[in-house]
Amino acid sequence: MKQVITLSAVRLEGQEPDYRQYIPPMQARRMSTTLKRTLVCARQALEKAGVEMPDAILCGTRLGLMDHTNRILDCLRENGEENVSPTDFMQSTHNTMASTIAIQLGCHGYNCTYSQGENSLDNALLDARLLLEEGSCRTALVCTEDYATVLSVKPEE
Repeated sequence: MKQVITLSAVRLEGQEPDYRQYIPPMQARRMSTTLKRTLVCARQALEKAGVEMPDAILCGTRLGLMDHTNRILDCLRENGEENVSPTDFMQSTHNTMASTIAIQLGCHGYNCTYSQGENSLDNALLDARLLLEEGSCRTALVCTEDYATVLSVKPEE
């Protein structure tokens, strides 16, 4: 049996999208811009592909939402343990993007995040391909989100 694998790519450019179309406002206010953008891109990709619910969600990210981790560390350094934001803590792990997409969609299928530096997206794509080829799933949403931070830019030698 042959399988047709369609990849849909969505990239947000220009103006910020109307997040209210995709995320309830009370939930959106607790999300970083990066997380909201990732969720909107995922929903738009699924819409373009005509997929209501993916069987699997895979994410490849070099650093995850490192800005939240940096805020936690800055707060600990400046204020001790008293004023650490629970929101920053919840959004500081690498799997925040894939898990947020799954929660928002109500997807209870395969969910995996790869965080192996520059190979992260390649590993997520390979995993999706293997899942599709072995018949473990029929649809897979593969996403990535990375941005430049002090930690991601190699200093000149």
